[in-house]
Amino acid sequence: MVGLTALSLNIVLTRSLGVTRFGLFAIAASVLLVASNIADFGMGTSLVRYVSLYRQQDGDLTRNLMAVAFRLMLMASLLVALGILIAAGPVASFLSNDKALAGLLRIVALGVFGTAATAAILSVLQAQEYFKRYALINLVTAAAKFVLIIFLLIQGLLTLTSVVFVYALVPILTLIFGLVVFRQSIPRFFSGLQVPRQVIANYLHFGKWVIISFLAVSVMTRVDIFMLAIFENSRTVGLYAAALQLSMVVYTLIGSLVRVILPKVSKLTKKEEYQAFIKKALKFAVIGCLLLSPLLLFSKQIILIVYGQEYAGSVGLFQLLFFTFLLIPTFQPVTMVIYALGKPFIMTMTHVAQFAVSIVSNLILIPIYGGYGAAVTLLVINVLGTGFLLGYIFYTVNRSDEIIVKEELEFNV
Repeated sequence: MVGLTALSLNIVLTRSLGVTRFGLFAIAASVLLVASNIADFGMGTSLVRYVSLYRQQDGDLTRNLMAVAFRLMLMASLLVALGILIAAGPVASFLSNDKALAGLLRIVALGVFGTAATAAILSVLQAQEYFKRYALINLVTAAAKFVLIIFLLIQGLLTLTSVVFVYALVPILTLIFGLVVFRQSIPRFFSGLQVPRQVIANYLHFGKWVIISFLAVSVMTRVDIFMLAIFENSRTVGLYAAALQLSMVVYTLIGSLVRVILPKVSKLTKKEEYQAFIKKALKFAVIGCLLLSPLLLFSKQIILIVYGQEYAGSVGLFQLLFFTFLLIPTFQPVTMVIYALGKPFIMTMTHVAQFAVSIVSNLILIPIYGGYGAAVTLLVINVLGTGFLLGYIFYTVNRSDEIIVKEELEFNV
């Protein structure tokens, strides 16, 4: 439902704004996404695994840790949002020659805080496996954006600035909604807490590799948009972003599945359990690829029907990007085993390597091939990264007849 709403909203924006203005919107939205992810610093993923493993051992302590982690994530959200507000001018000048971008980024700063803070609530709900509440917050966010954008469209008030304002305002409203409606699921966050320092240190120690990995992935997910903005123009960014958004429908669906799976994968301990999970996940991955791959044959028709003739230049980009997001994310549930094995270092080094290759490849290919250079780069780094992770997982799980031992955390204080 959320994915369908997001897709519908994307169609409205691409058709209403036009290629060039949609390109500027894509740059602003990318800054919002990357800054919000950076504000998380990987603490959300660390919290999910930590709580999933140890909630049954000491419920009071893990609840208090969730409270401390939430406070840390709120502080990080505020600091990153202030950073964007202060640096809006220089960042806009670096990314684009369009003077309007600076004003858009100042609006984006508000959305960074709301988005990152809401993500903190989602991490707490995910850690406790409150998936219906998690889904409701995402649904409210998507629905609110859609309703407000349609209202602006009907009233004739839909402009680039008003769209960015909606994307900045809605996360703040969602944050308030989550704090009020699910206050019982977010216990004692605004009361006095006595959490041993050693517990906090253990949590941050566990998450150190996740944090580095998260930072690398956060920037890598939109480095293509940023580098296209620097080397090309807003129109090229618009064509690429339109193809990217449409192809990411598959990625969004898989991402929803991963959020449900991660707490369950974190509980695996035995070789047989890992093997059974991997076998099942691979089976669904192959079936998913086979079912969706025929859509590649109708790429031109899909683009023209969804976006219109103005976006005909997105057809070839869509084919490359759809193939990437079809092939790679379907194996993402399997790669989550890395965290269950207690090997976040491996995931981190993979993401750092992907980020480095992405920078170099985009620097070489974008000035020559434009959007196609960015699309090829995205495909290459994902194939190499996912291939390495799958190989490492198979080797680690199958090399021993013993119980797979997780990375231990000192929980006693």
